[in-house]
Amino acid sequence: MNPKSAGADSRRELDALRVLVPALRRGLTVRRLLLDAGVAITGLEQTLEALETPASIVCASGWVAHANRSGELLLDSAPDQTLSRLRDAVAALELPGDPSSSRLPDLHLIVLGPMADDHELRLLSTAARWCATSKEREVLRWLVQGDCNKEIALRLACAEVTVERHVTSLLRKAGCDSRSRLLATFWAGRCLR
Repeated sequence: MNPKSAGADSRRELDALRVLVPALRRGLTVRRLLLDAGVAITGLEQTLEALETPASIVCASGWVAHANRSGELLLDSAPDQTLSRLRDAVAALELPGDPSSSRLPDLHLIVLGPMADDHELRLLSTAARWCATSKEREVLRWLVQGDCNKEIALRLACAEVTVERHVTSLLRKAGCDSRSRLLATFWAGRCLR
């Protein structure tokens, strides 16, 4: 083994550790705080997923310690706006009687309501509930707007057969036997307000 390449490898490993260790430390701190508060972590994760609306555990500083799938999708699709809303929600917790969140030691459970675009929140929430991939979510976005496979394929710059495969996958994941039933299921989903 070349001693120069061994040194470069160890430097890369040290750089990776410098990035990973703080994140691991924060994650372990959050787990410790939750355990000290008597919160079962798996129970908490299951409860957050059952909400079907974006929910996050946020540190007082605004750092997101954990988010359910809807919360993660919201963070991915609109990170700045979502983080701003979370920070505002943490700041508002200083006011007494806020029923939409609960305080844990140094952590806050924040459940976000719909943004200005309720359609987008419904799309993100439904896609998370159906475990849709990002491409399936895009296909669903255009399906609920009434586009046919050909129009969706043009929008996504892919083959029509690819769109058909995504639609078939969405039908299976949603437990529907037709596009019309899929759309009815999408729009009849639990109200997010």
